[in-house]
Amino acid sequence: MQPYEAVIGDCLSSLVPVGKPVALFDFPTYTNVGDSAIWLGTIDYLSRHRTTSRILWVGDGSVHDHALPSLPEDCTILINGGGNFGDIWPSHQVMRERLLLAYPHNRIIQLPQSVFFGCQATAEDSRLIFSQHRDFHLLLRDEESFAICKSLYECNVVMCPDMALHLSQLPRSKEPDYDVFALLRTDKERTVGFSAPEGFDWSFAKADWVEQQAGPFQLTYGIFGEFFSRYPSTARFFTAFRRRLFTSLARERLLVGFGLLSRGRVVVTDRLHGHILCTLMGIPHVVLDNNYGKINRFRKLWNTGTDICHAVPSLSDAYERVDLLLMSPRSTSVISP
Repeated sequence: MQPYEAVIGDCLSSLVPVGKPVALFDFPTYTNVGDSAIWLGTIDYLSRHRTTSRILWVGDGSVHDHALPSLPEDCTILINGGGNFGDIWPSHQVMRERLLLAYPHNRIIQLPQSVFFGCQATAEDSRLIFSQHRDFHLLLRDEESFAICKSLYECNVVMCPDMALHLSQLPRSKEPDYDVFALLRTDKERTVGFSAPEGFDWSFAKADWVEQQAGPFQLTYGIFGEFFSRYPSTARFFTAFRRRLFTSLARERLLVGFGLLSRGRVVVTDRLHGHILCTLMGIPHVVLDNNYGKINRFRKLWNTGTDICHAVPSLSDAYERVDLLLMSPRSTSVISP
C-alpha cells in the first residue's frame, strides 16, 4: 500500500480544483483530541499541496443559529472529517445539511467519515436533502460506511484514509510514567467501563482525553468564538486570525493527547484516534472497539498499526494481552523507556 499521505493526495487531487479558494467548516470546539488531529491533518494537506489560491474561510460547527459567510461559487467547501456522520451526533449532521442547502452552487466535500444511522427514518430524511445538491462528494474511511452511503445517496462516494494520517510520524512527548495507560471512552460510543484488573502486577493509569482541562487557547476561543459566529466575515485579517487561533487550539489539544498516550509503555484504548496517534508515535497498544465497530472497520481496510496494534474483544482480554506484551522479551525491548 502507498503511504497514507499519498493515498489522501490521490483522493483529493481530483476533487479540490487547483488555484481556487477553499472554505473549511466544522472546526472542533470541544476537547476531543482526535477531531483536532483530523483538522491539523487537513491543514497540513492544504499547506503542503498548495492546491488552492487562498483559504477563504475557516469556521466551527456553530452554523445553526448564525449567518453563514458569503462565498463565491468557485470556492470549494470542505467539511472536517471524523466519526459524526449519521444520528449519533446529530448536531454535526444538521450542520452539514444546512451547508448543502445554503451553498447549492459550490462544490462541497465531506472529508473522511465513519457512518452510523440507528434510525432508518433519519437516514431517509438525509437522503432527501443530500439529493438536492449536484456537486457533493462524500469521502468515507471504511467499507461498511461506503456500502451504507453508496446505497443511500446518489452523490460521488470515495474511499479515503482518515485525515490525521496526513500528519508525520510523531515522537513520544515524554518518558512513560506507567507500564499501562488506558485511554477509554466516557461518551455515548463507549462499550466498556473501566475496572481495575485483578492480580495485575503492572503499574497503570486511566483517563479519557475529553475530560482534560482547557488550556490558554481554549480560553481565548471562549472569548472570541461567539464574535466569530455572529460576524462571519471573510476579510483576510479575520480569516487569518481565526485560522491561527484554530490551529493553535488544535495543536494544544494534540499535545494533550501526546502527553496522555506517552504515559504508558503500552496503551489500551477504544478510541480510533488513540489507535491512530499510537501508530504515528510508535507506541504498542491494544484496541477495543466502540459501539458500532468503528476501529476494526477502519483497521481492516487500511491495515494501520500492523506490528504494534493488537485488537481484542473485551477489557479482560486487553489486560491479558498487555500482560503478554510486557513480559515478552521482544516486546519489552521495543517498549522500554
